[in-house]
Amino acid sequence: RIQSTVSVTGTVSALLTVQVGSQVSGVVTALHADYNSEVHKGQLLAEIDPLPFQERVNQAQAALDSSIAAVDAAKATVRKSETDIRSAQATAESQKALVAQALAGERGAKITADRQEKLAASSIVSDDQFQSAKATYDVAVADRQASDAQAHVAETTIDEMKEAREAAKVQQENAEAQVRQAQGALDSAKLDL
Repeated sequence: RIQSTVSVTGTVSALLTVQVGSQVSGVVTALHADYNSEVHKGQLLAEIDPLPFQERVNQAQAALDSSIAAVDAAKATVRKSETDIRSAQATAESQKALVAQALAGERGAKITADRQEKLAASSIVSDDQFQSAKATYDVAVADRQASDAQAHVAETTIDEMKEAREAAKVQQENAEAQVRQAQGALDSAKLDL
């Protein structure tokens, strides 16, 4: 009798081995396959507890909502600064009108004071009348100078408000960037979920 024997040494391994993993880690709540189970493409193998991931989604949604509210607030600040600028411009125009009025008053008082000075030199009016006219002129000059100063303040206020508007626009852009960032974090949290 002839006998044929085959002897082999080594480790027996499967013809096809598939590594299984997940994009996220967590507590497995259900297992739908076991070692050496035959599985098919797309088959659900295990379930990970979704609660921590749902909480991250909730937190990301709250951050997004907060960022959107910050954009709305920044837009309101920009609108308010534009309204403030228009108000300051109206105030500046009013101040310019007051300067023109004060300048006219100063010119009128100067004419009266000059006339009273000539008349006082000729002794046609008393020195008191001339001094009164000169004092009226001095008050008119002071009024005009005060009006000039207020007009300058009004113009400076406009410049300051324009700078505040630009700062508000930068805040708005920053808030809009935070919305985009929060949206990305929410999308990522939803993907993990």
